[in-house]
Amino acid sequence: MPATKHTSQPLPHCRLVDTRGKHWTTYPHEWKQRITRIAQIQERLQDAKALGSEWSDKQFTGTLATKNVWASMRLGQYPFPTKADTQSKWLRELEVLEQHASAHLSRIADSQARDARTLEGFVETLDYKAVKGAIEKARQRASTHNQDRAVAYIAKTGRGKTMMAYRLMEDKVVNYYVEATPCWKRSYRALLLSLASTWALTTTQKMSTLDLETIVIAHARSLSGVILFEEVDTLCSTSQEFLKLLLNRSTLVVCMFMTPEARDALKAQGGSQLAQLFRRFEAMIVAADLQPADIIPFQPELWSRATEAQLTNVAQIANAMGGVDAVKRIGSTVALYCDATGPVPGEALDKAITAYRSAVPIVTIRRHRNAA
Repeated sequence: MPATKHTSQPLPHCRLVDTRGKHWTTYPHEWKQRITRIAQIQERLQDAKALGSEWSDKQFTGTLATKNVWASMRLGQYPFPTKADTQSKWLRELEVLEQHASAHLSRIADSQARDARTLEGFVETLDYKAVKGAIEKARQRASTHNQDRAVAYIAKTGRGKTMMAYRLMEDKVVNYYVEATPCWKRSYRALLLSLASTWALTTTQKMSTLDLETIVIAHARSLSGVILFEEVDTLCSTSQEFLKLLLNRSTLVVCMFMTPEARDALKAQGGSQLAQLFRRFEAMIVAADLQPADIIPFQPELWSRATEAQLTNVAQIANAMGGVDAVKRIGSTVALYCDATGPVPGEALDKAITAYRSAVPIVTIRRHRNAA
């Protein structure tokens, strides 16, 4: 049976690749394909001026091993290595660069998705203004390298912490967003990997925790702005030390959103590291109870027709369970039972509250006293 002749598919055009380069024709087709794919990503980033960057070769490669040869490779000026081990080494490094470039695209896609995410129904409450003001004061401290640059917002589940975080991102008050995961309770490495992912840093499974910590801290020192950690539960002691280190070694403002239970759990741990972290706070803002007047902005066309007693009732329900989420869900249900004009029927509000209570049962949290 005659051997099948394999033909190489033509490479797509990319302005950053010079196929007339002195050594381009000496590259194997696999090299040409990978270099072209990587250069196409850099081209897309440059055309979009993504994240406000020009995406020069230096910005694109960062601290990777390819930083000194990438420009020569894409222009066909880098000589193809004669030794097999050197060939394998650079092919691996190109693979790492491609992963790094793809991570840039993912990070930018996430940023664009956040910008496009609708925040319909978000209300700039007093809490939002207080958190925003505290962050702005903490940023001022960064200019003098003052280490007291942490801000905490403490609110029950349903009080709109996630929506507030998105709004802070949309308003460019917060620059980096990290959502804590349950494994942070036991794993310092998990925290580092989350940060590396947020900043599109290249990591490997074999990388030690020390090496991971080193590249994360080194990158953090090159940044400015605000990083927000949401759903911070019980941090392990090493993670607490890291957050303190982040305040010491960088100029980033560290913002943490947490529930009262998480705050209490952190305090219960005690220890000098946690005490030092708490001393770094510019402000710890505890969510204020919703007042009757606070209900109206969430659905003005409906709640502006409600009586003071009805608004008080909704506020009490929301403060007891559900917060902002309760206001929105009760309002949506009330709208189904009443006309578009005229007073809000008491029966409609009662039905909506009953429906909400049925869907979201009250859970009593037992607090255990520490042994003396």
